[in-house]
Amino acid sequence: MSEKETSLDKLESMYHEAETCDNDVFAEMRSNILIMSGQHYARTVGRGLSRNLRDAGVPKSKRIRLVKNHTQKAINDAKDIVASMVPGVMPYPAVDGETRHQKAAEVTRKIWTTCREQNKWDDFREKSIDNFFELGEVCSKIYFNPLKGGLRGFKQKVDGDGTPLYKNPLTGEVTTDSSNENLLTGEITYNEPMADESKPEFHGQVVIERFAPYDLLRDKAAKDINESPWLIYRKMISNDILKSLIRQSTSMDDNEKNEAIEKIAEGKGTTYRVFNSGMGSFEEKEDHTLLKEIFKKDMEVRLRPGYFPFVEPGFELDIRWKKPDPKDE
Repeated sequence: MSEKETSLDKLESMYHEAETCDNDVFAEMRSNILIMSGQHYARTVGRGLSRNLRDAGVPKSKRIRLVKNHTQKAINDAKDIVASMVPGVMPYPAVDGETRHQKAAEVTRKIWTTCREQNKWDDFREKSIDNFFELGEVCSKIYFNPLKGGLRGFKQKVDGDGTPLYKNPLTGEVTTDSSNENLLTGEITYNEPMADESKPEFHGQVVIERFAPYDLLRDKAAKDINESPWLIYRKMISNDILKSLIRQSTSMDDNEKNEAIEKIAEGKGTTYRVFNSGMGSFEEKEDHTLLKEIFKKDMEVRLRPGYFPFVEPGFELDIRWKKPDPKDE
């Protein structure tokens, strides 16, 4: 067995062990979601209770609806109170009257406005408040998504040997030469790079991805998540999106990319039954892959109190990471 296969087996073992260590906490989180959605009341009512309700002339649905609505009403009121107390964020110049500080504040204000619009901040904040009350925790991942930010162009088309292809703007001839020289006049004309429309390139965008806390797993041997030497984030991702991310990868060669895409194709037709935290129920998903992202902690971690607009009290997790030496690879 190769070193890479051994490594994959070890990673799978880490994942399966991590799945079990917080099962009781995750089960309670899912139960809380069911309470909010009212799905936990969808069970058979005892015969004695049914008889009493019938004799009293009270429909069973009345009692069920009353309990469900009271639960949701109490929590929704609490959410509204927290949301109403959230202050706005607006950059101001550090020193009033100074041009450079004024310009810096204006630039920062534009950046913040763009980030709010791109990440639908108001919706993100509302759903984060929901997570805090329903699950007790708020989790999100901030990363750069190369498939967002609008289309920038296409990669240049290449031939079978990987040589870039060009097109003569006058004759339409396809060639590997970037320019042409007129032997009579010595004039040089330049050919146009050919676009490969199967390989689009985007500007990219910083994304804030909110996820349920029960999709963040830790080492079973660690006392809590802060002491875990690694973390695993799992999520369902569309096969088409996953293939695009693989093609955009800069850490994989062409053979590794093709191998990964073939593995995805092998799982075509597989149906997953997943818990939808938004709907409070299970659903089936096809043409998706369970993606497991493993983050190893070769770093120092510091936990300290902090202020956040949708949770109080809150804390900040500071991470100091040492970049590995290429010589050690």
